[in-house]
This record gives sequence, C-alpha cells and structure tokens, in this order.
Amino acid sequence: SSSSSSALSVAALLISCRSLRSLEQIHARIIRKGLEQHPVLATRFLSFCAAFSAPAYASSAFDRLSAPNLIVWNALLTAHARHSPLPTTVALFNLLRRRSPLPPDAFTFPSLLSSCSHSVALSLGSSVHATILRCGLEADVFVRTALIDFYGKCRELGAARKLFDSMRHRNEVSWTAMIVGYLSSGDLASARSLFDEMPKRNVVTWNAMIDGCVKSGDLVSARQFFDKMPERNAVSYTSLIDGYAKAGDLASARVLFEQLPERDVFSWSAMISGYAQNGQPGAALKIFLEMYNQNIKPDEFVVVGLMSACSQLGSLTLAKWVDLYVTRSSIDLSKAHVLAALIDMNSKCGNMERAASLFESMPNKDLISYCSLMQGYSLHGAGDKAVGLFHQMLEEGLMPDSITFTVVLAACSRAGLVEEGRQYFDLMTNEHLIVPSPDHYACMVDLLGRAGRLTDAYELIRSMPVEPHAGAWGALLGACRLHGDISLGETIARKLFEIEPTNAGNYVLLSNIYAVADRWADVSELRTMMRGKGIRKVPASSMICKKTAFPLHTKNGTLLKYLQHDTILECGSTGDIQMCKTQRNKKYTSSALTKTSTYKNYSDICCPDTKKSQTLDLKLNLSLMPARGDASRRMGVADDASPASSCLTTASSSSEAELGMMTPVSTEVATPMVLAGCQRCLMYVMLSADDLKCPKCWSTALNFFHNTTTKNKKNSSKKSRMC
Repeated sequence: SSSSSSALSVAALLISCRSLRSLEQIHARIIRKGLEQHPVLATRFLSFCAAFSAPAYASSAFDRLSAPNLIVWNALLTAHARHSPLPTTVALFNLLRRRSPLPPDAFTFPSLLSSCSHSVALSLGSSVHATILRCGLEADVFVRTALIDFYGKCRELGAARKLFDSMRHRNEVSWTAMIVGYLSSGDLASARSLFDEMPKRNVVTWNAMIDGCVKSGDLVSARQFFDKMPERNAVSYTSLIDGYAKAGDLASARVLFEQLPERDVFSWSAMISGYAQNGQPGAALKIFLEMYNQNIKPDEFVVVGLMSACSQLGSLTLAKWVDLYVTRSSIDLSKAHVLAALIDMNSKCGNMERAASLFESMPNKDLISYCSLMQGYSLHGAGDKAVGLFHQMLEEGLMPDSITFTVVLAACSRAGLVEEGRQYFDLMTNEHLIVPSPDHYACMVDLLGRAGRLTDAYELIRSMPVEPHAGAWGALLGACRLHGDISLGETIARKLFEIEPTNAGNYVLLSNIYAVADRWADVSELRTMMRGKGIRKVPASSMICKKTAFPLHTKNGTLLKYLQHDTILECGSTGDIQMCKTQRNKKYTSSALTKTSTYKNYSDICCPDTKKSQTLDLKLNLSLMPARGDASRRMGVADDASPASSCLTTASSSSEAELGMMTPVSTEVATPMVLAGCQRCLMYVMLSADDLKCPKCWSTALNFFHNTTTKNKKNSSKKSRMC
C-alpha cells in the first residue's frame, strides 16, 4: 500500500510538471522511491519527455527498465517520432519488433507514419503501409486516419481519398486529415467541398481551414471561416494574426491580437515576427518588452524574430543584450536557425568577432550561416574576407544557390573586386546553371558602375533577358553621379521617371549631377517639376548612442530586469530606437546639459506601457531652442526644408555592453529647434522650427514643450498646442 501511495503521489507530480527541470527532479524522486520499474509511471514519464522535446533523456530512462512492455515501447517511439530524425525512429521501430514481448499494435504505427510524413518519405511510408497490411491493422480507425494523413501530406491525394472513401466509420479526425491533405496540395475547392459535407466539425477542423486559406493567401475566406466559428481558441486567432502580418496588414493583426483572451507564446511570436518582417523593428521590440514584463518565457521563434528586429535597428548595445539573454536562457543554441539568426544579428550590428566565433562553433555549417557572415563582412568593408568565406564554402562541398551568389556579388561590388565579380557571375551561369535574376544583374551593374565602367554597365542592362527593375537603373544612375556622366545620367533618369514616377530619390540624384556640373538652371527646373508633381524628398536622419554606466550583468544567476524601467524612443524615418533610462526618483547629470525639464505625466510622449505614476526626469539641452518663451508656435513647412539631426548624439567607446543615454550635440544650429512629442508614433524629438512635422510618420499632431519647469507644469497642458 505504501508503494501504491508513493506511485500516486509521483503521478500527481507528473501531472503538474511544467518544465524539463521539474521533470528531472521528479525522476530523481522516482529513483529514490524505488519506482523506476513501475510500467505506468515509466509510460507517463516518457510521454512528458516527448512533450519537453527530450528524446535522448527518454532513451536514457528507458534503458534502465528491465522488462518494458509494448505500451512503454510505444511511448518511447512517440518521443523519437516527434523530435528525432527519421532513421533514428525507424531503427527504434525495428528494435521494438525484435525485443518487445508483443507485436506492434494500432498505437505503434501512427507515430511511425507521422515521422514519415514530416520527412515526406513516400517510399518508406508505403513500406510501413505494407507492414500494417501484414499485421491486419488497416481497418483500425486510428491507423487508417494516420495513413490518410501520411498520403495527404505526401500529396498522394488519390491514395488518401481511396482510403477515406473505404472507411466504414469515420470520426472528426479522419475528416480533418483528408481536408488537411487537400489544403497541403493547395486544392481549396476540394477542401471546402469536403468541409461542407462534414457532419460534425470541431475547432481543429475550423482551424485547419483558416490555416489553409492563410497559406494560400486567401485572407478574405480565412476571415469568413473565423467569423463563422462557433468556438474559437488561441490557434484560431494566431493563424489569422500570422496571415494578416505576412500580408502587411499589421493594423488588423494588432486588433485581433488585442482581442485574444489568453495570449500564448505563439501569438506573441506571430506579432513580433510580423513587425520585424514588415520593417517595423521598434514596434517588434515593444511587443517583446511587453511579453518580457509579463514573465512569458519566449521560445526559439520569438528570439529569432527579436534578433531579426535588432538586425534592422543596428544597435550594438541591444544586440549584446539579446545575445546574452539568449545565451543564458533555456533555448537550444545548437539549432541551425537560432545560430544563423545570432550570427546575422551580430554581424549587422558590427560585432564581427562574436559573429565569427559563433560561426566557428557551428558543428554543421549551412548556406544560411555562410551567407549571414559573408553579408556581415561585406557591410563592414571586409569584402576580401567575404570572398574567402565563399571559397571555404565551396571547398566544404556546399552548393551555392541564387541567394549566395547575390551576397558574394554584392560583397565584390562594395570592395571593388571587379574581376572576381565577373568570375563569380560566370561561375553561377556556366557551372551551377543558375539563371541570373534581376538582383544578380543589379549587383553586376553596381560593380561595374563603381569601377567607372559605365558603358559596360549600360550594355549589360540592355542585354538582360528580363526587364530590369528600378534597383539596376538606380545603381547605374548613382554611378553616373559618382563619375559625372551627365548624358548617360539623363538617359537613365528618364527611364527611372517612367518606372518610379513618385520616387524623389531619382530626381535628387539627377539634380546632384546637374549641380556638380554647375547647371543650376536645370536644377531649378527639376525642382519645379518635383513641386508640380507633389513629390517631396523624405528627410534623412541619424542617431549615435553615447554609452553610460549601465553594464549588462547578472545577479544570482538571473538577468537584471533593467528593461522594465526603459522607454523606447523612435527617431528618424527608419524606425531606429534608443533605450533611455527612466528609473523612478533618479536623476542623471551631464556637464553638456544646461537646463532641466521635469515631466511626471509623460504618457503622451513615451512608451504607452509605462505607468503614469512613474516620474520621468529628462535632461534636455534647451539652449538649442529659440529664445522666445511662447510654446504655441506657428506651424509652417518650407518647400525644401529638412529637419536637422536633432537626435544626433555623441559617442564614446566602452568595453562593456551598456544602455545608451541620448545627449544632444552642442553645435551651432542655423534654425531654431523645438522639442515635440508625436502622439501617433509615441516619441519625442528635437525639430527644426522651419519644418514642424514628425520625421517618422509626417504627422502634424504634435505636443510642443518649451521652458517647462516644476513651477509651471500645472499650466503646461494649456501652453501645449494640439495641431
């Protein structure tokens, strides 16, 4: 009775287990209690090993069993079928047939067929089907459903439909398996027809239809299924959120995300990846910080999306924090896509030593990791290293694809390696039989143009078998500006005006060509043309981070949660971000700052997640502002006005990863500056008084602040002007 009560207590612990670490502790308790050979506990323990993606741990525990029965064997096979390669699963199945006290049953083959379907191993799965026939288990509803799922995912819809039609008793899983088979092949009409015939539908079937419509790009039908669902779960929301995000409709995705009753890690991952893929890295980081503050543990897909956002931002400080966070988390860094994302983030953020060390630590290097490091070398002026890495990849027997050649051609272009670029272009077309894409031609045009061989570049564009895109023409126009070729520049500019009639950059390039040649009448005519067409150049902006004493370190083995008190400030049209410390009751001093402005209710200009009860102490250089004390300034936009680099800050080197404080550069400014907070972008910047528009969204809905102190903060709202 004591052993039975101990078994019940351990079983209750297993039910409440939520992590692999807890499972290891429960395993130790099982061993101490002498329950290691208990068949029921062993089966449940192996099932939890499968749930926590630990097939090796399951095998080590299984090897200690003296006489495992068929049920325990099936549990081990399930763990390996989910998380191990197909050869390992097949070898375990053969071992089961030799050592199990009973032959395989109806619970054995579905796991093996699932592993075959994930690897799309049609011939091996057909052999398993033959074994099922010899065992007389084809009539079993679970086995037949697994066979339908296998043939459907292998796109053998004829065999799958034949098995489905011959079933005497079909359950909801069988119907769903056939529908998923049609959806996997892109046959939405057949899937919808079968869905309409289905007598009873569950939430899994509805989710399968939504996911199939999303993957085929039919978001209208996906939304119709979503609206008709009698009951929705997190998968329903996440599938549609992911579809909207991949289609670029982030507003609809965010609305669904806010409506989600309980957000799991998959819904957070869909939003973070969606923002990162659509060029909004600042918003992706905000979502991650919100998730971080709610103590939700991210998975590998969340951190890959986070690293993608960090790569776009180019912030070395943030990259070091993300690297340290991922390294100290439980995320498996041995997975190729996680390591490749780490390499890409560090290389694009300038930490090439860390990127190279991560690359060298990879046991099996693939094309993605090679391309990530080559692109990093190319971006940071080490084209020769990128070329050397390409040769190393060829020596290791990896076959380069179209993207690899794009990366190496771009590296040759930046480094001025003209002959090497020509050799790689010929290697791509002659040896690897890759048809050059417009991107490859654009790289070659840029390579020849930078080297001054404008005629060769122009002839290459004219000889293209496909229509060249604007990137190729734009590269050649930039080369004409660099080398002062006016006649060819005019020809290319006319072509670009036809392809991109609203792109101000093409007009500006041609205007610069005229300006260098002192053809000011043509410059004036071109600018008049731009004003007539309503074309206006988007002002550029830059930001440099001055590092301060906020080292990244750990306390008691846990990362310090300093990001909880940080505010994300977006500056410029590219969505760059900056971390600005806003701890309560703490002030920072600097000799470069002349006056202090204090705001306590700063929700209008800071991150919306920050509590209003917190106090923000901002040290602002108000000497750059106009001398007048009237904050209600007249709104006016000049035709050619461009805001000054108001977010420009000084930089200092540091050996540690540190959070940045923004300190404006004290330089002479021709036009007066004002401090404004954009309500749409939730940021605050210094703007030129000649162009009072948000540099990110061009909104005029700004809050203006000037000479706001503690004495008159009660009247600051009256002095602020809402435009």
